[in-house]
Amino acid sequence: MNPDRDEIHSNGERMEQWHRALSRVAWIAALFCLAVLILLMANAYNSRANDPLKMPRLQSLLMELNRNPTDDALRAEVRRLDRQVRSAYFRSRAFAMNGFYLLIGGLSVFLLALEGMRTIRRQLPQPDSALAQNAVLAAAANRRAVIALGTVSAGTLITLAVMSRHDAAVEYTLRPEPLPTAAASRSDPASPLAPANPAPGGSSLPAPAPGDVSSSPPAPAPSGGSLQAPSQLGSTSSLPPESPTPNPAPPTPGAAVKPKPEPTPPPSSRKVTALFPKAWEAHWPVFRGPSGVGIALTRNPPTSWNGAQGRGILWKTAIPLPGMNAPIVWGERVFLSGADRTSREIYCLDARSGRILWRKPIPVPPLPSTFKVSRETGYAPSTMVTDGKRVCAIFVTGEIVCLDYTGKQLWIRSLGLPDSLYGHASSLMLYGNGVIVQFDQGSDPSQEKSALLALDIATGKTVWEVKRPVPNSWSTPILIRAGQQEQIITCGSPWVIAYDPRNGREIWRAKCLDGDVAPSPAYGDRMVFVCNVGASLSAINPFATGDITETGIVWTYTENLADTVSPISNGELLFLISTEGTITCLEAATGKKVWEHHYDTMFRSSPILAGKTIYLTDTLGVTYMFEAGRVFKELGKAELGEDVGATPALVGNRLYIRGKKNLYCIGQ
Repeated sequence: MNPDRDEIHSNGERMEQWHRALSRVAWIAALFCLAVLILLMANAYNSRANDPLKMPRLQSLLMELNRNPTDDALRAEVRRLDRQVRSAYFRSRAFAMNGFYLLIGGLSVFLLALEGMRTIRRQLPQPDSALAQNAVLAAAANRRAVIALGTVSAGTLITLAVMSRHDAAVEYTLRPEPLPTAAASRSDPASPLAPANPAPGGSSLPAPAPGDVSSSPPAPAPSGGSLQAPSQLGSTSSLPPESPTPNPAPPTPGAAVKPKPEPTPPPSSRKVTALFPKAWEAHWPVFRGPSGVGIALTRNPPTSWNGAQGRGILWKTAIPLPGMNAPIVWGERVFLSGADRTSREIYCLDARSGRILWRKPIPVPPLPSTFKVSRETGYAPSTMVTDGKRVCAIFVTGEIVCLDYTGKQLWIRSLGLPDSLYGHASSLMLYGNGVIVQFDQGSDPSQEKSALLALDIATGKTVWEVKRPVPNSWSTPILIRAGQQEQIITCGSPWVIAYDPRNGREIWRAKCLDGDVAPSPAYGDRMVFVCNVGASLSAINPFATGDITETGIVWTYTENLADTVSPISNGELLFLISTEGTITCLEAATGKKVWEHHYDTMFRSSPILAGKTIYLTDTLGVTYMFEAGRVFKELGKAELGEDVGATPALVGNRLYIRGKKNLYCIGQ
């Protein structure tokens, strides 16, 4: 035997085995790439098929909604189909991108296997008769390379076709407001998907509306006088308006879901804080507590209860009339309101026993038969306010009333039946001796129906009033102090506007909202946060003046946006809650997502932060408690046993939750 020949034969067998193995890998990779390419082509076809203009059901509903804009059932069905179109669009984009990556990976394996086969083939011992086949093998390898290149090119083109579509479905999907507006109906009745004010070049972005500061002279000064600031705040009424400090302009806000790189926050020496008298600290006198943004000052809140079993329930009181407004608390008194189409009342309860101390009927004005309200808001959606001596309530039809602590009516006035799909739903706020009312209405800002008012709490007379360039909205304003400047922060489509609470003078505005705006603003250490589904979550620098759309929006975020629930911040982190149950934690300074958690439930009430614990109650009455930290950590949950739509109140070691029929006091 020839040992060298045996070794060569053995090596040849091993090389032949490797060659066969690589051949199988190449075949598997080729079949994998072919399957991915077929799926990409099918995805491209399906994404084109999801055209809202070719969905007869959606088109007919939109046309019907144009004719009946107050039909809540129609609007809900349009929203459902709208979400279907949008979800399909973003699923197609994600599928195309993931498929492209898989195609690149599969082709890389295919080409590497071919290269390995050629290398091994050159090393295999070949008889002379096989040499003639080398040219054939080389030609075959070249053909494979051409096929691979063609496959990559086809996959790339298909992916780009899906990612850069500009057909009707994309235009529809990228529009912030899915529902037709009055302006859209007037401009083209035959096209229910037409944007309200088409911009030049066919863009779906609206043209500047009348009253837009970018195309109109400054708004006239508000009418009326001025409010007296609360003395506990150390009023700045004698100070001149704070002069703005030049700020490096952050990147221009856009539609990207990722935060803008390297945002430029306001100077660290400036802080944003809540604006409320120190006397409020022991009470819960307005919507979302003394801070107005859900930050409770208690350090010993309840953490365990069960309404059905009575465990942890100090008392439970049936409220005669329904209402979605939250309870307010001052000392040993709890106030809330209730109403239906024919009746409305204000209730005062003993905080110690839950006994109704008095109930005050409020006159109901004649209502036109066409006036309807949403079941989600009802006839008493707005939370009351109290200054420790008087209580004020506003109802869905625009009547505002003030009572003393014995239930005696001090004054009542009507702001007029609001031109709004749901009626008036924004809650009241207090500043000094004034009641602040954000009375937004109408479908077109050019109608100038919306206004911000300050009423003297003692008499009900208008102290000042300023027109607002927004249509109807349901967001509640908040009061902040930005450095030394006091501000009322208001939200409406498309403007976030800050006003001087003493006289209603506009301080700054930013164009960053759209749709039916309901969530209230929040604030962090140095920024104001606003959001609405269909637009974005925007972080705004409040240390500026004028139109700060291009210079004052520090970062934006567009995932899992809220359409009802207000965001909350502990300064370092910002928590965003969608109605569908997703909680998103972001860095307040940068907008970077820290974590995300989904509960299989629905939320309508806004969260409360007590210490390091966030309380969040779902529509079924289950309160979830989780840590306000950089890692999601559930601390517990408790069941009320009754549906809930109102935001709770937390005072001392007692939690007040309004259910569908009862008010609960929870504590140890």
